[in-house]
Amino acid sequence: MANVGNLVIKLLKKTPEKRLTARQLAVQIIHDNEAAFATKRANPRFESDAEFTQQIVREISASVSNILKKDSNIHTIDNPKPRLFYWSNKPLSQDEEPSLTSSQSINKESLSEQDLYPLLIEYLHVEQQLYSLRIDE
Repeated sequence: MANVGNLVIKLLKKTPEKRLTARQLAVQIIHDNEAAFATKRANPRFESDAEFTQQIVREISASVSNILKKDSNIHTIDNPKPRLFYWSNKPLSQDEEPSLTSSQSINKESLSEQDLYPLLIEYLHVEQQLYSLRIDE
């Protein structure tokens, strides 16, 4: 079986400028290389195709740094989540920046500590699934 990182690079080169998540990459790689993954898929620990796909997603996510080292034309966008992978000939500085969320576009110098609490509470809720409350002193 070929290295998942090499398969990701190969797929991204075939689809330049198309931004794909790790799950989309995994599904396409599995579909394009069914014979190569047949032995791994036959492992009894994978009870369903969804579990097998999730394993490939994990392998892609674990090898991000190696993928980026192997080909300088592969770029990632980490925020907003999920991480997007794409291949581009343009230098990174010329690529369009991902759109900023409302909380990122606020001028950070003008915020007081009290202004930051709602942003922290929102972040904890969205990113960490935590419900936070501020205690008044």
